[in-house]
Amino acid sequence: MAGVGPLEADDPRRVGRYVLLGRLGAGGMGRVYLGRSPGGSLVAVKVVHAAYASDERFRERFRREVTAARAVSGAFTAPVIDADPDAASPWLVTAYLPGVSLQEAVKSHGPWPVPVAAALGAALAEALLSIHRAGIVHRDLKPSNVMLAVDGPRVIDFGIARAADAAAITRTGAVLGTPGYLAPEQALGEETGPAGDVFALGAVLVFTLTGNGPFGSGPMQQMLYRVVHEPPRLDGVTDPRLRALAAACLHKDPALRPAPTDLLRELGGGAAGVPRPPAPVAAQIERAAAARIPTRSVPRRVVLAGAGGAAAAALAAGTVWALTRPDGTVTTGDTEVATPTRPGRPGRLLWRYDASLAVRSTPAVARGLVLVGGESGRLYALDTASGRPRWQYAAGGEITTGVAVAGDVVITGCADGAVHGVDVRTGRRRWRRRVGVETFTPVVSGASVYVAARTQGDAGVIVRLAAADGALRWRHATVKPVAGALAVADGMVVVPDETLYALDAGSGSYQWRTDVDRAIGTAVWGRTVYCGTEVPTLQARDLGSGGPRWAFEPDDKIRGPVTRAGNVLYAADESGTVYALEESGRQRWRAQLSGAVLAPVTAAAGLLYVGAGDKRLYALNPTTGSIVWSYETGDAIAGSAAVVSGRSVFVGGTDGYVYAFHSGA
Repeated sequence: MAGVGPLEADDPRRVGRYVLLGRLGAGGMGRVYLGRSPGGSLVAVKVVHAAYASDERFRERFRREVTAARAVSGAFTAPVIDADPDAASPWLVTAYLPGVSLQEAVKSHGPWPVPVAAALGAALAEALLSIHRAGIVHRDLKPSNVMLAVDGPRVIDFGIARAADAAAITRTGAVLGTPGYLAPEQALGEETGPAGDVFALGAVLVFTLTGNGPFGSGPMQQMLYRVVHEPPRLDGVTDPRLRALAAACLHKDPALRPAPTDLLRELGGGAAGVPRPPAPVAAQIERAAAARIPTRSVPRRVVLAGAGGAAAAALAAGTVWALTRPDGTVTTGDTEVATPTRPGRPGRLLWRYDASLAVRSTPAVARGLVLVGGESGRLYALDTASGRPRWQYAAGGEITTGVAVAGDVVITGCADGAVHGVDVRTGRRRWRRRVGVETFTPVVSGASVYVAARTQGDAGVIVRLAAADGALRWRHATVKPVAGALAVADGMVVVPDETLYALDAGSGSYQWRTDVDRAIGTAVWGRTVYCGTEVPTLQARDLGSGGPRWAFEPDDKIRGPVTRAGNVLYAADESGTVYALEESGRQRWRAQLSGAVLAPVTAAAGLLYVGAGDKRLYALNPTTGSIVWSYETGDAIAGSAAVVSGRSVFVGGTDGYVYAFHSGA
């Protein structure tokens, strides 16, 4: 990003509740402005061009893409802050991050050394993983859409390109994407999936290593012809390994390109000691970060109150280098132990462990260990007091589910479609059972473990396994994948699916089914089932029959199961609102956080703990909802619910760290 320019005569001065300070750029989709939120945070505001605003198909697609982009939250991504698809000119808001584009950096300072380029490639592969997981395809990954910031590279402008498909397809000869980086199938106007982004990543890697794209330059039609019919020009890529990897990414057949997970493995994503960017680039990044903002100067260190989504300046990234350290920690191996301040101070960081990639898994605590999985594909056992690793278990695929413990067996689901049982003392595998293509959070009840999984063809399955050896007790097929956490209580397994229903925990037979529309998360407290829905509502149902008791309308979807403490229910929604409800469904209080909440609220040690998309863990007063303390992490907390043991609070972050805090209790 070259800098912030002044507003022009035809530019708006305010969009929604955001005051505009200057121009960041413009493109085919719209204009991007630097803005300030009512709370003082710097943001990037993208306003869509009128040509798209008048197209109802575009608006509908834009609305869906914004919804999907809110789900993008990983070690290298963060959620959309705000959006209004129904405004006269649709707009959305993301965090502002000063920096320079990869296009600028390479053109100004030349090609990058092989180790640094490989590290950048790993970061981009991880960014694509997070984007694709949310059901988004970038469609326009290129050097100018890779932002280099103080804390690492960021992929921008993801998601919104797809919203333009319906409009672009009506224009004769319209091609969505950038010639030289778009895939052959995209150039031919065919359906483009995640493999198209892998093609673009390969082209970006070649540009980083050589200073030129793999298909040269020239008029658009010539470029498109080369992309479809000619081999890429890789002579300038001198490293044999990277040349072979780039060639694989640039294969004409999308089915033969590697997946982002393969690229991450080949490029050594998460390895320690990754090189810094070339010195001239680092200096340019620092200058951009220090640049003066129009009308008001801003601190060098900008706090991101939320982050990227489907637009320019939307941030999805992987940290390849670090020019600064975010806090006063001292590195000790893979665990960073915080420098002591006042002993026992509530919210004080005790330690954090570097798990390399995002940690969305909710931890479990057993035998003095914090047990948690990560997108690195490993299950970690960390000492609760020091954070030192006792053992690691390689599961063979990303672990984004919660972890359960049954006796001396740790049980986790995995993206390889299997459920793994691991010895809690040694970290050695006890058993492994494949149940689908992707498994979700296991629930232990007695000597059994219940797991939902996605199967081929967008269907699902629920299984009951023996916790000790993984033996299959029963299997129940579902028409659609289960949409949230199972709840097991009083001999029943309550399932959120296209609707809400219950199975007998012993046999797997149906007990009841409701007319709930698209349930997305369940919890059982007493004889009541609580579930959120896509509508959104929070519903209370009778455990015995599934009959309705009451319904509450939150501001947005509640994805995490409801938590109960005493006779009060607690939940949080995707708008960042935390609710306290009486057992009758009447609201006691509500509190507004500045980031989306995508995990359950934890009630323990006299406080409520909530992780949010604004990169903070909050401790709230359960009586009033006021903030007792908060701690800023390196990126959003998404999926991982806080777990309290003794006077410590443990949670995973999408920045790749497992955190331990002093609860203050």
